[in-house]
This record gives sequence, C-alpha cells and structure tokens, in this order.
Amino acid sequence: MRNKAYKEKKQAGEAVAIGSEQICSICGKPYKVTAGSQKYCKECQQKQARSKKISSNAQYAKANYKTLKLYVSAEERDAIKAYAESQGMSVNKLLLTALEEYKANHGEK
Repeated sequence: MRNKAYKEKKQAGEAVAIGSEQICSICGKPYKVTAGSQKYCKECQQKQARSKKISSNAQYAKANYKTLKLYVSAEERDAIKAYAESQGMSVNKLLLTALEEYKANHGEK
C-alpha cells in the first residue's frame, strides 16, 4: 500500500527527490533532502523531536505522578543526592526504598 501511494505521489509530481533542495517550513532556510519523509532542516527537525519528547514525557508524568515537596538544607540535599548516586539510585528511588525498609523494620501503620 505504501509503495502504491508513493508511486501515485511520484506520478503526480508531488514526491520529493532525495538530494534535492527544499525550503524548511519552520525557519525558511534551504536544506538538502536526506530522507523521503523529511519536512524540515536538521536543526528544526531536532527541535521538533525534542519538543515532542518533552511534551509526551510531561503529559505522562502529569497523568501518572504527583509531586511531593521535601524541604532540606542545601548541605542535606547535596549529601542525599551524593549518597543516592553512590548507591546507583535516583533520589526518588532512594527515598522510596528507605520508606519500604522503614515499614518492614517498624511495622506498617
């Protein structure tokens, strides 16, 4: 189906040839086409990919996680962060692990 669609597009003169020069629809700069589906110059393509990734990650986090604020001094923060890294964990994982161990040793209430 994809090959058929491409053939029709090519016959209609709408297909973009690899190696041809196009104008980026975002920044307006000319670029050389390196893939059939390319719509933007390399710089704008990377910006688009980053913004989509950030957006989808932010949406996932917003839908699945809630924020918990923890106030500590700068020294304590640095010490917690350093300890977590030395254990190969994120601060989040360290705190969740510590909570589980606390529950196990002191009984869950």
